[in-house]
Amino acid sequence: LAHWGEVVEKARAEGYTGTRLSAEMSWALPFALPGGPLISYEARLNDFLEQHPALILCQYDRQRFAPERWRAPTDCSR
Repeated sequence: LAHWGEVVEKARAEGYTGTRLSAEMSWALPFALPGGPLISYEARLNDFLEQHPALILCQYDRQRFAPERWRAPTDCSR
């Protein structure tokens, strides 16, 4: 999440009032188990978004993530 913070702060320094970010989530496939590290990441990301003027779109390829793998992270996303 440090990277997202740097991006948001750079945008703020350049005069932007908010930032839109996008992440293709196939890298997280090995971590996308119910109760796994991806759930923790998504929860920390929610906390990050409460403190920063940003919108993050996490893109889950439904062809690669079985329903039990993509539902858990998206259930905790805001």
